[in-house]
Amino acid sequence: MWQGQLVEEEWEANLRMSRQVFMKLVEELRPYISPDARSPNRTALSAEKKLALTLYFLKDMGSLSMTANAFGVARSTVSVIVSQVCRALTFYVGPNYISLPKTEEEMRELVVKFESRHGFPQAFGCVDGTHSYSTTFRKFS
Repeated sequence: MWQGQLVEEEWEANLRMSRQVFMKLVEELRPYISPDARSPNRTALSAEKKLALTLYFLKDMGSLSMTANAFGVARSTVSVIVSQVCRALTFYVGPNYISLPKTEEEMRELVVKFESRHGFPQAFGCVDGTHSYSTTFRKFS
C-alpha cells in the first residue's frame, strides 16, 4: 500500500486535508477507485495514490505535467485517474455530503433564506473554493 512520505504540514499544504481525513476519504472511495484485482497490470496505482494525485492536481491550477512529474506517472495517466476519482466523488461519495434542492419550490425557499442571511441574491448556497498556492513539490512513491 502506498504511504505518504510527507510531514503533516507538507501533507496538508499539498493535499488540502489532514492525513486522518485523507485516510477516511480513501476508505469511502476504495470500492470505486481500487485497481481491479483480476487485472494482469501489477503496477496499477493504489486507491491512496489515485486520491492523492487527484487532490494534488485539483489544489492549484490543475497542471497535468506538474502532477505527472510529482507522482512519477505519465500525463495521460493523470488525466484518466483524475477523471475516475472525480466521477467516484460525484456519483458515490458526494451525495452523502452534499444535497441539492429536489424541487423548484425548495430551491426558491433556499434562495430567499440565503439572501436574507448573507445578502447575496439568486444563490441557494456556496462552496468554499479558496486555495493557497504551494511551491513545494515532492515526488510521491
